[in-house]
Formats: sequence, C-alpha cells, structure tokens
Amino acid sequence: MLTAEHEQRLLAETLTEATLAIASQTNLNAILDEILRQIQRLVPYRAAHIMLLEGDKLRIGSWQGYRVFDSEKHIANLVQPLANFPLEIEAIQTKKPLIISDTRQEKRWIVHEETAWVRSHLVLPIFLGDHVFGLLRLDSEKVNMFSTKDLDRLQPLANAAAIGLENARLFAQAQQEIAERKQAEQALQHHNKQLEQLNKASQTFNSTLDLDQVLTALLQEVRDLLNITAGSVWLTDSETAELVCQQATDPETKSVRFRRLPYGKGIVGWVVQHGESIIISDTRTDERHYKGIDEEIGVEMRSILSVPLRIKRRVIGVLQVVDTEPNRFDKKDQALLEPLAVTATIAVENARLFEQAQQEIAERKRAEEELQLRNRQMQRLTTAIEQSVESVIITDTKGAILYVNSAFERISGYSRAEAVNKKLGQLIRSGEQDDSVYREIWSTISAGKVWHGRLINRKKDGTLYTDEAVISPVRNEHGKVINYVSVQRDVTRELQLEEQYHQAQKMQAIGLLAGGVAHDFNNLLTPIRGYAEMIEIELPTEQEELKELAHKIQEVSLQAATLVKQLLIFSRKQMTSLKVVNLNSVVDNISQLLERLIEEHIEVKTNLSPELWSVKVDPTQIEQVIVNLAVNARDAMPEGGKLTIETKNTVIDDSYTASHLEVEQGEYVQLSVSDNGVGMSKDLQMRIFEPFFTTKEEGKGTGLGLATVFGIIKQNGGHIWVYSELGQGSIFKVYLPRSTEKASDSPQEKRPVKSLVGGTETILVVEDEPSVRNLAKFVLGKQGYKILEASDGVEALRITQEYSGKIHLLLTDTVMPKMGGQALVDQFRVVSPDTKILLTSGYTGKANSHNDNFVNINIAFIPKPFSAVELVQMIRAVLDDEK
Repeated sequence: MLTAEHEQRLLAETLTEATLAIASQTNLNAILDEILRQIQRLVPYRAAHIMLLEGDKLRIGSWQGYRVFDSEKHIANLVQPLANFPLEIEAIQTKKPLIISDTRQEKRWIVHEETAWVRSHLVLPIFLGDHVFGLLRLDSEKVNMFSTKDLDRLQPLANAAAIGLENARLFAQAQQEIAERKQAEQALQHHNKQLEQLNKASQTFNSTLDLDQVLTALLQEVRDLLNITAGSVWLTDSETAELVCQQATDPETKSVRFRRLPYGKGIVGWVVQHGESIIISDTRTDERHYKGIDEEIGVEMRSILSVPLRIKRRVIGVLQVVDTEPNRFDKKDQALLEPLAVTATIAVENARLFEQAQQEIAERKRAEEELQLRNRQMQRLTTAIEQSVESVIITDTKGAILYVNSAFERISGYSRAEAVNKKLGQLIRSGEQDDSVYREIWSTISAGKVWHGRLINRKKDGTLYTDEAVISPVRNEHGKVINYVSVQRDVTRELQLEEQYHQAQKMQAIGLLAGGVAHDFNNLLTPIRGYAEMIEIELPTEQEELKELAHKIQEVSLQAATLVKQLLIFSRKQMTSLKVVNLNSVVDNISQLLERLIEEHIEVKTNLSPELWSVKVDPTQIEQVIVNLAVNARDAMPEGGKLTIETKNTVIDDSYTASHLEVEQGEYVQLSVSDNGVGMSKDLQMRIFEPFFTTKEEGKGTGLGLATVFGIIKQNGGHIWVYSELGQGSIFKVYLPRSTEKASDSPQEKRPVKSLVGGTETILVVEDEPSVRNLAKFVLGKQGYKILEASDGVEALRITQEYSGKIHLLLTDTVMPKMGGQALVDQFRVVSPDTKILLTSGYTGKANSHNDNFVNINIAFIPKPFSAVELVQMIRAVLDDEK
C-alpha cells in the first residue's frame, strides 16, 4: 500500500517537475532534451529518442543511450520518409501507442544493421488535438521490457510535451515574424532612403538639358553615395563604334576626358559589348583592364566598378568608378550604383537627344510636314476607297485576299473578316463562266499587265451578280509585283435595265409595226367586208349560192379583223371602255368559261383577297387577259398539274422600281396566274410577249395570245412580269394601279339592233384610202344620202367652202396626209358648228399615236373594218343624236 502511494507521489512530482521544466523552455532542442530526461525518471530505459513529424518525413530531434550500442551515428540527425516506418504510420494515424515485446516476432519491424540489437520497442505519439508533433520511441536490447504500465506513466508526460512543443513552435514562429518584420522595416527604410536619393538625383538630372551639367551632377551623386574621388562617364559613338570619355572627376581621371576607346577595349569596352555591370577587385590579375589609361593619368587603378547606361537593351554609355586600392568595391556598391545609372540614363539620353534635336529640327520639321502631307493623302485615299461605290479588293500574289472595302461587303454580303485570307476565286466565283476566263486573268496579271472584263460572281446568299472588273498588279519600289488590286463595279442593275430597255424598245418597235400593218389591213378589210355584204344584200333571193359565197367572204373578213384587233391591242391602239371594278368580280365572271377551257386533269385554284382595292380598267379586256394566261398555263401542263389564280393588294417601293424599268412606285392590285408546268428558259422569257412568237406546233397557235395580254395590260396603265424556271413552272404577275373610285358592278349596256334606215341628208366622206371612200360613197348613196367626198382634210375644207348647201354629217378618217382628222374636226367646228361628226380609223380607237387628243372628246366613232350595215346604222344614229 505504501509502495503504491509512493509510486503515485513520485509520478505526480515527476509530472509536475517535468511540466514546469518544459513550460519554462522556449527552445525546441532544450524541450526535447528535458522530455528525455524526465522520461528516464518515470521509465528507466537503455535508449530513447524523439522523432519530429515534418510533412511526409520523420527527423530525429533528440536522442539518448545509443552510443553504448554503436548506433549513435545512425540515429544522429536521421531524416527518413514516413513511408519507411509502417509501425509509426499506424501510431500517427490512430494517435495510439504501440509496444513491441519482441521485434523478432513482429513482421512489420524493419531490421537495420545498426539497430539489430533492438528487441523491445515502445512508440508513443505526441499530439495536441488533431496535430501530431512527433513520436517518443524507447528501445531495449531485451525482450518484454515495456508494458502498458509504462505507457500509463508516459502518457501524461507526452501530453505535457505536446503543449511544450506547441509553445516552442509558436515562440519560434513569433520570433521569425518579428525578425522578418524588422528585416522588412530595415529594407523598407533602406529602400525609401534609396528612393529619396534617386528622386533627388532624378530632379537634379532632369533640371537641365545640358549634357555636361547632367554628367557633372551624376558624378557628384556617385561621389556622395560611395565616398570616392575618381569616376568617369563614357558615352557611345555609334558612327565610329567607339566610347568617348564625356566627363571625369578631378584630379587624376580628369586627363582622360574626351579619350576614345573602341568597343571591346578596356573595362568600359567590355561593359558596352556585354551590357552587364562588372567589379574588378584587382586590375593586376584581370587582363580586360587597359593599362594604357593608368599610364596616361600616371596612377595605377587597382579596383574598378563599371555600370552600363542602358535604355531597354541599348547601351548608350558606361558609368565607372575607380580606386587605387584593391578590393574596394562589392555587390552592395553595385546595387547602389545601378539604380542611379538607370535614373541618369534617361537624363543623359534626353540631353543627347536635345542636342541632336537642335541640329536636326529644321530637317525634322520638313520631314514631318512631308509626312503629314503624305498621311493626309493616304487618309484621303483610304476614305475614298472606303466610300467608293465600287468594290476594291487587294490580294497577295497567290490570290489570297488581304483587304476589301465597304462596297465589297455591301455588294457580296461577305464581311471583311469572312473575306480576308480567302482566295477571291473560291469566295465569289459563280461557276457560270468557263475556266478559260480565269486562266486568261492569271495569265494577264502574272505577266504584269492589266486585265479588264466582266465577271459573273455569286453573293453570300447565292444571288448572281455581274461585275465590270479591272485587275492590276501592284509593284514595290524595285518593280517587283507584290500585290494585285481589283476594282469591280456591280453592273447587274445596269445590265438588267439595259436588257429591259432594249426589250421595251423592241416591243415598242414591234407595236408600231403591228399598229401600222393593222391600220393598213383594216383599210383593206373594210371594202372587202362592205362590198361582200352589199353583194349579199343586192343579190336576188334565188342566187343562194352566190349569196353564200358573199357571206363566206364576210366571215373570213371577220376572222382577219379579229387578228388585226389583237395586233392593235398589242400596239395599244385598241379602243377601251374603262370602268372601276373589283378584280375578284372579273375572275368570278369568267370562272364558268375557265371550267370549259381547262381540262379535268388540271386543278384550278383561286386565292382572292377579300379586301381587294378597286382598279379602273376595261373589264372585257381583263377577262381576255385572264383567259389567255389560263390557256397558256393549260398548254404548259400537258400531263396535268395545278393552275392558281390569285389577287392581292401590293405596294411597289423604290427597291422594286430600281430593277424594273418603267414601273412607278405606288399602290397596285396584283393579279397572278401560276402553273407547275414545264417552265421557260431565260431566252424564251425575253420573247414571250412578241407577236407571232410561239413555242407550239405549227397550226396550233397564232402567237398573239400573250402579245394581246401585254398590250391590254400596258393600255390599261399596268405592268406584267413573268418568272419561270425550267421544270418548275411559271407565274405571270400583273400589276394594275389602284383606283380610289368606288367599284361598280352594273352590266354594260348593249346597243339594240336596228334595221337599216337611210336618209336624204348630205354627208361629207373624208378618207385617203380610195377603196374605203368608194365603199362609203356606194353604201350610203344606196340609202338615199347625198355624198360629198374628199381624200384629205385640206380638200374637205375646200369643198365645204365651195358647197352652198348644208353638210349634215362629217365622216372622216383620223390619219390622213396633209391634214388629219383632229385638225379637220377643229376647223370644221368653226366653219360649220352644227355639222355632226363621225370618226373612223384603222386603229379602232380614238386614242392612238397619231391622234391622242381625241381621248376625252365626246365624238362618235366607228372602227375599221366596219360592215355596210354597221356604217348605215351608225350614220343614222349620229344624225338622230342617239348615243
């Protein structure tokens, strides 16, 4: 009992003493030694050591007792990777002690020659919280030397040791921080002092642009900084590749001022070549020193410190200090001198540049003015190219694009970023032209010549366009071709307008020709039809065969008249009866007719806009337009298909009129007739509206159907365009100007058929065509009228003046030599205002190219070719004032 109490008291005393001893120490090694000493009191051992955990390694911090076993050399300062100690890894990870009673029986024990004597081993981790400081290890040459009782004694001590080690760590850390802070403060003070000196020196250097004053101030700062008397500044002369001693201090080195040394000679020459600072501790042992300088000044220089004056990588000089004693300068001196040299270099360079500027200012001014002029010219050129409406492309000699202007971006659709580095031919080449064109281009420009011609290119969106291009080589000052420049003008719209203009001229010429032919043909048909009719009337009833022949002549005449009428419609000289209508009503009116015309294997679809604007047209003519276009579509679909008639409102803007000649901006009603038939080529589309042009077999078409459509649309103030592709079908788009008047759907009045009624009035017939004049004279004379005749307006006026009786009616052609119908009517109204007037014309309309003023005059009109009955009925109606 007493023994146990004694042991407890001893343990408590030892722990108290150990804790106090450890707590009183701040030095790590002292704490480790104290721990081992106190352990000896609690658990007597032969050998023990403490291993400190440092990252992934274990280091022996303190040891005792290994000298007896000749293991001290192995233990002392041992540092090993933690991976080499599997037992210790387990103790660290679990924070639990380990006892090995017999190392020979432990498989994990690693046997080393130096520690082969160890038979018993104890490991106790030293940790505080989660932090493991190290391991306490006890070794014995005997087995079963350590027990759990020993662990119970050692654990409190290990806890105290952990606190002591943490305190030591914190103390060491605080000491290091204090030292680092103090060192940083000293460095900062030193740095601030240097900055103050350099700032002061900089102010001194930069206070003048006089080179001698700058160098004198520099050397003065060096003397104050390093406490030396001899120094010099050498500056480079790039023209002679020499160094010039520009300034030196008194007394000895003053004599070397303006001395020259080639680059590479002497210490200063070496510094210029290598661009590095150098310290020569003793010139007697350094071959780089040029002893000729010593001889010149009569003093041997033993120590040299040379620092380059450098702007970026260019050395402009050397700052050198010397002393007659060896080992005078060190790295600290170099560290002081180099920042001063950096500061001084700028001032030195500024001063040198200032001197050069004074000498070159006039030449530089002239150069600047020339450069400004060149820049303005270049700016103007750049602006002109960027604002040019023509594409400008610059390529290298292989055709890769280097630059494109804004016009190219706008026209081609490719941005500058998309175009640069691409081959021009690959970017916009359309494939529409033969490869020989491009071979010719390269052959021409490769020979240094200029190529010009037209290129069909393709935009980014796939649209084709035509450029008028001029490609020229660009040469450098030696005449070598370095680039190619292409100036390209988009002439697509011009070509389209030119094509449309030529087509319009062609159609106009054909129209004039057709109108003239129709006029003359009507003059021929009039007597043929009239005389045939009179023959049929005059023949007795029993002459049925002759009467039938006369009737046949009339039928053929009517067929010929129909053809002539179509020609006149094309030439826009057919009389029109304008009326404000809704096109939907016109389509509805002929829907039944279309059903009879279009075969069952063709689907007819209408898409009529419900809010359609009104148009002012001749409804009968528009019906003919729809029928002709529908029949044309039907013939384009021999195997069946789909025919679509569509109406809608549309507004034509400048973007459309820019590419469509003769079309004005405004509001229009659009009538479309489309099919999905065989389609048409571009060449065919150019001729589709020409009279007598047809793609049908011989005998299956007159070639006047679409020509009639063209004439009707033009005569009604509209426009028609065809869009077609082979195999894709066609669409005809008709644009008729919108009318603000209200549409009227009332049917046209029909003139009742009357019987032939003659009279006794006097009629003056004015006609330059004798056959027509004779017909009128014969027919009207048969009906009892008194006939006066004249071949032109001049003769008609003469007859009027000579005739004493009353002339009741003037029947006159509108187109005659000497004096036409218009002039005759104007004068007749003056000399005989009561005379009735009846006009006739082979153009079948009041409005024609020869007589436009009849358009709005309320004068009766009978078109050629007229029959005898029509002439007699019209004469009687005019005389009786019937409308």
